[in-house]
Amino acid sequence: MGWSRFFRRKFWQEERSRELEAHLQIETDENIARGLTPDEARYAAQRRLGNLLRIREEIDAMNSVGFVDTLWQDLRYGARQIRHNPGFSTVAVLTLALGIGSVTVMYSVIRNVLLDPFPYADSRGLVDVLVRDLARPDAIVRGPLPVDEFRDYQEQSHVFADVIGADGESVIWTSDTGAEQFTIVHVTPNTFTFLGVSPLLGRTLGPDDARPDAPAVAVLSHRAWRSRFGGDPDVVGRPIVLDDRPRTVVGVMPPRFEWNVADAWVTERLERGAPDVVSTSRWFQARLKPGVALAQAEAELAVIAARRAREHPEQYPKQFRIQVVPVIEWVVGRYRTVLYTLFAAVGLLLLIACGNVASMLLARATAREAEMTLRAALGASRARIVRQLLVESLLLALAAAAVGSLLAYGGVEALTRVMPQQNVPRETVIRLDRPVLLFCLATAVFSTFLFGLVPAVHSIRRDLLAGLRQGGKGLAASRRGGASNGLVMAQVALSLVLLLGAGLLMRTFLALVHVDLGFDVANVVVVPFGFPAGQYEAAGKKQAFVSEAVERVSGLPGVVVAADVVGWPAPFAAFRTEYEVAGRPGPSPERAVVRMCSQNYVQVMGLKLAAGRALSPEDVRQAHKVAMVNEAFVRTVFPDRNPIGRYVTLPGLSSARDGVKGSERDALKDPTFEIVGVLRDVRNSGIREAASPEVLLPSTLSPGSVRTIVARTSMDPAAMLETIRREVKRLDRGVAVRTGGVLETEVRDSFHSQPRFVLLVLSAFAVTGLLLVAMGIYGVLAYTVSRQRREIALRMALGAARGDVLGFVVGLGMRLVAGGVFIGTVASIGTNRLLVDQLWNTTPHDPLTFAVAIGVIVLVGLAACYVPAARAVRVDPMAALRSE
Repeated sequence: MGWSRFFRRKFWQEERSRELEAHLQIETDENIARGLTPDEARYAAQRRLGNLLRIREEIDAMNSVGFVDTLWQDLRYGARQIRHNPGFSTVAVLTLALGIGSVTVMYSVIRNVLLDPFPYADSRGLVDVLVRDLARPDAIVRGPLPVDEFRDYQEQSHVFADVIGADGESVIWTSDTGAEQFTIVHVTPNTFTFLGVSPLLGRTLGPDDARPDAPAVAVLSHRAWRSRFGGDPDVVGRPIVLDDRPRTVVGVMPPRFEWNVADAWVTERLERGAPDVVSTSRWFQARLKPGVALAQAEAELAVIAARRAREHPEQYPKQFRIQVVPVIEWVVGRYRTVLYTLFAAVGLLLLIACGNVASMLLARATAREAEMTLRAALGASRARIVRQLLVESLLLALAAAAVGSLLAYGGVEALTRVMPQQNVPRETVIRLDRPVLLFCLATAVFSTFLFGLVPAVHSIRRDLLAGLRQGGKGLAASRRGGASNGLVMAQVALSLVLLLGAGLLMRTFLALVHVDLGFDVANVVVVPFGFPAGQYEAAGKKQAFVSEAVERVSGLPGVVVAADVVGWPAPFAAFRTEYEVAGRPGPSPERAVVRMCSQNYVQVMGLKLAAGRALSPEDVRQAHKVAMVNEAFVRTVFPDRNPIGRYVTLPGLSSARDGVKGSERDALKDPTFEIVGVLRDVRNSGIREAASPEVLLPSTLSPGSVRTIVARTSMDPAAMLETIRREVKRLDRGVAVRTGGVLETEVRDSFHSQPRFVLLVLSAFAVTGLLLVAMGIYGVLAYTVSRQRREIALRMALGAARGDVLGFVVGLGMRLVAGGVFIGTVASIGTNRLLVDQLWNTTPHDPLTFAVAIGVIVLVGLAACYVPAARAVRVDPMAALRSE
């Protein structure tokens, strides 16, 4: 039969019914003509035509598709079952929705952060090319490449479909309201075509804009357009002044376009031999050709680099590596491991939820044993019964998917608020889009077979006679009780794995929060500012402005002490360079942290003096070549000698550019300094790392174009921030004062946010898993008590004490908990290794964490066992026996 007849089967059934009725009427009329009464004539006609019900069934079968009809019957029957058991259905749907919603939220984050974070064309193939020193694997020798090197890699390689270059710098944007810091990114003319994103307003940059005689133009980011220009649609064509150079705005990019994180993009042609370092140095960014692997690209570039290293040995370390890094990997880094770990954790939560629902379905299937046995006795096949149960599970799963999607919408928003932004691309928009919703539906279907298959399989393993006799209380019930027990033990094991992970991360987080940084971040305000091009060119003028600004800030009510720093003051962000000490052969292989500051910096940051003296006002005012070093420097260089009065040379200070982007400083002809003091170590290489050698110098030795005022306050530092910014701005509106911030917040966001995020999410999963485990244990014990009500009544009638009965029921539950704890402990030995990168100051097998986690599981298990146990001891023996 064709599908067209199936969809018109009502018409065909009516047509065949009329035809059948016509045949019946003709036969009846002929019988009447033979002399029979009308009733006798109709009965005779019916006998001749045969069983009319059977004929109608055959006609209906001719116009039907069998499996569709039976499936529709199963769907209607399953819907009635769900409607007639609202309590069971609600708990099952909410339990499963919690698991599906959590998985959907984490998949949304992974897809939008790791799999498809960029709006650019073929973003999976975007790569960066870096030069690394094998002697210092974590150090990048060069990211931006000089134009000659850039051109060699571009022209002599055959693994890239296209190549672009970009490099940013900080400039001063001058407007009618004053000066502001502005970040521009110099890009090659083909960049916007390469990325394949159309502008929101105006046009993008192209080859014509890179001609030597072309007018200076710029394309604004959506963020800068909204914050700096108020979202004015007439901004296209407006001139802006960047570092005293007028440029015309020709376009505005859409919100998700954040390539190299710029306020604006400008372009110039890359010419070999050009003297301007800023305009001729670029990050090498490219798109791999289809089928080209990273290793193949690295091998080809290594040949080119080896040839260049022979021709320009001063540009390359003795041992180096050309590394081709996917842009996604470069931005996300170790955060990938974090998200995949959380996804695995939420997968465990889904398994716990499925196990819980499967336990409930097993108990319900036992209660329906008589029904299933009767259906089988009446001719229902095993496949039909299994399909019926799976259809009911499917309806529950689809309802859970709908509820889980609603939970996921709220969960995505909540998770985005607590997610650290340091390793998330700015282009990323975390949302529930179509692939995520399809994933949610796929998860629901998978869950259907996961939690519905066990009771369905058990339903076909039955003895019809025993099933009719016992009504679900015989052998099948005992078999299902064993399956339920196995599911509960699996839930306990999975929950213990989650709880142990959360416990280890909590140990790490507490250790990070209470680690001694070596400096005091409380009540410290940080206000950076930059000098406009063409002004304050003389070092004396620049230093005079800084000194007056520090003096004014120091006099503000609520400011205890203030100082200035070249660049950024946080101990984790500083210029690093090689150092040489008399009596030691050659430069040290380790790089020292170099910081230039005024005399009050030690007091502002709460640093402690270990030996010698601190920088004096005279040292700073006269730019004396003196230095303070930390204890790590002394341990490395002078392990058995007094460092005071000795000299250290910093060759990196003889170049003109420091480690702060866009910051210039005066080169020192003789970068040799006398050590006058030793400071206690601070965590200058990261909160988890030991201190690196550090050198503090007077800030007047290298004024720099970016300076920072740091101030310790006696009031709320957030409230003082704007006051200090206004005071600096009052000196000169042409100086670009940045937003600044509170140092304590900067440290917390940089080093506590990621472990806090992982701890929060994993703890939420663990707590949810514990609740589901408690529900699972309670459900199994409640079912066991109801199945063994007669046995309990007999025990009590024969004199068993209530305490014995209570211990008997609790013992049943705790045996399940003990089995699950054993399985979970063994499993966690392997799974906890996934958290190694996230742990600090603890081990994956920390005994205290194991003891606490097991104790929590046991307490939750006892609480879940108590309610059905208390119900069991309240059984009236006589009433229970009479009911049996």
